[in-house]
Parts: sequence; C-alpha cells; structure tokens
Amino acid sequence: MWGTSLMVLSWFVYGHTMMVPGYVDRAGRFKGTDYIYFYVMGSLISEGRAAALYEADAHLAEGRRRIDPQLNLYAPYSNYGPQVAAAFAPLSRLTFGKSLTVFLILTALAYAASVWLVWTLTPALRPYGALVAILAAGSPAFFTLIRYAQLSGLSLLLLSLALVALVHDRRLLAGVVIGLLVFKPQLGVVIALVMILAGEWRIVAGAALAASAELAGAWLVG
Repeated sequence: MWGTSLMVLSWFVYGHTMMVPGYVDRAGRFKGTDYIYFYVMGSLISEGRAAALYEADAHLAEGRRRIDPQLNLYAPYSNYGPQVAAAFAPLSRLTFGKSLTVFLILTALAYAASVWLVWTLTPALRPYGALVAILAAGSPAFFTLIRYAQLSGLSLLLLSLALVALVHDRRLLAGVVIGLLVFKPQLGVVIALVMILAGEWRIVAGAALAASAELAGAWLVG
C-alpha cells in the first residue's frame, strides 16, 4: 500500500507539472533540464564544432538557437568528455521535444532492465516481483531521474550488467563493463580501488582496456 501510494503520488505530481504546452513546465522550469546540456553537446558535434564543446557561451548560444531563444541556463564548465557528445549526436538531429521523449523512453527501459537484472539475481526477492516493480516505479530516485532527464540510467545499467557478469564468474567482461563508466569516473574510483586491493586483476585489466578504448575515442572525437 505504501509503495503504490508513493508511485501514484509521484507520477501524479510529475504529470501535473509536465502536461503544459511548450518547453517550460508548470513550475516555470525547463523540461528535462539536465538533458539540455547533452542535446547541445550532440548538436555541436553534429555541426563539426568540437572546439566549442567546452565554451560556456557557445553552449548557451546553441541552446537558444536549437531549443528556445529565452533559454537562460548557463553551464560554466563541462562534466563530460567528447565521447558523450558523440553519443548524443544522433538524438540532436531531432527537435528538442522529440529528442527528449526518445531519451526518456530509453532511460526508463534502462532503469527497468537494471531492476529486472538485480531482481533475477536475488533469490530472496524472486517471490515478490510485483512488489519490486511497484517500489521501483515509485522510487524517488527514478522520479528524479525522469524529472531532470539525467544520464544515471545508463550508469545504473552498466553497474547491473557488471553484477551479472560477476555472478557468472565472467570477471574480464565485468571489468570491461565497469571500465565503460569512465565517462563518469567518480562512479568507478571506489570500485577500481577495491578491485586492486582484492587482487582482481582480470577485472582491473578489463576495466583498463575498456576505459582506454573509450578515452581514445574521446580523443579522436575531440
């Protein structure tokens, strides 16, 4: 009952806030606030302007041109590498509204897949599939993820896939998946230290390989 109430309340608030015309929600904030940054990065890459990825004024100008002339979100520095911009380049070819919709659908699918993977790996939770689904759908973390259109859904899916690989004793593969988190290094630092201290060298090798490949791709793009 608690989980269902939380789910209904959270999504009622979200729907009421978002279901207004235009890109500004009922609270006066831009819809998909965090996604604006990814969309603009992808747009700059698509236009061959990689040099402008880390110019705050260029971001603001591109956002006003592609999204809304009244956009007033100013990011003084970038938190992501060029490889993230390249990943969003295809979505930036759509209008912002359509692009945001596609991204939110992909985010929800990534979140659902992560919950399902962890549920299948946890014997004590298997009899409670409906309860797990309700609590996952009503989670404040999921509500925030969708409300601001954050990239955390991908990070969660990678961590879940790494867990699956570890459970099946595929340590090198687990390391490769963990290494892909290099686009958000703060999520992998603690894992890397633990794996090194534990002497899990196959995991470390896989992570180093994947991280190096991703960073090389970032260097080529940038």
